[in-house]
Amino acid sequence: MRWVILGFLFFLYIINYADKAIAGYAAVEITNDFSLTPTQWGLVGSSFFWSFALANIFGSGLADRFGTKRMLSIMALSWTILQFGVYFITSLEMLIVYRILLGIFEGPFFATAITHLNRWFKPESRGLSTSILNFGATVGGLISAPVLVYLIVNHGWRFSFASLGFLSLVWAILWLIFGKDAPKDGSYVEVKVQKEKPKFKWADMSKVLLSIHFLIPLFASFAVYWYISWNQVWMPSFLVQSVGVSPTQMGYFAALIGLTAGLFTIGLAMFSDYLFKKNGSYKISRVVVLGFH
Repeated sequence: MRWVILGFLFFLYIINYADKAIAGYAAVEITNDFSLTPTQWGLVGSSFFWSFALANIFGSGLADRFGTKRMLSIMALSWTILQFGVYFITSLEMLIVYRILLGIFEGPFFATAITHLNRWFKPESRGLSTSILNFGATVGGLISAPVLVYLIVNHGWRFSFASLGFLSLVWAILWLIFGKDAPKDGSYVEVKVQKEKPKFKWADMSKVLLSIHFLIPLFASFAVYWYISWNQVWMPSFLVQSVGVSPTQMGYFAALIGLTAGLFTIGLAMFSDYLFKKNGSYKISRVVVLGFH
């Protein structure tokens, strides 16, 4: 069953990545439709990542209260509503609101998915399972880039957005039927429910936030998302308008970048799991490897 759960989350990550990337693929068409300046388009693009970052912090905690299965269902259904809602967007302001809302409901996805996945896989195999999940973004780029560009060119950008909403809806229905919160026998679930919750102390939290184990992933994530934001907001229009490639060629180029990054990530994760089995150290096998990466 754990591989079925991984498969569900893998396909949802494909949709999640495509939801984020599609605006960049349709940048030329959207800016032409609304007569946007580069500054206005930059505002549209950044509005998603601001709300995405904040929702990632505050929204992920809701999974502890409502359960990861329920949170994943809510997110998928919200993406459906928002993607079908593009047919009602008629102004720059509505476009920005749409992007903000999409960021809010997509922000908690990865942390929620990882929390759910960790209930099904042992610590020594979580590097590989996480990298396979993360490879969903790569596959999302490989599949979505050429397909979405084709839909945008031949059927319009609104139709291509709505097609992703339909996929989210299908996923949510199947997840509600077949998805599971955790193994019935409790295996691999390390966090036990306590009758009395320990008292929260800011002093303990500050030690964690200032530790090298937190700071290395923090700055690494900052660098990664700096690139991702440019890649998803500006790269497609840059390739089409400045470099002069066709929209179809742009789609294939984006897919090639995703494939290279995804294969490298899986290889690195397998090496990380190998180190963890050898030394049992999260610091060496996870943090140091991530910092090198």
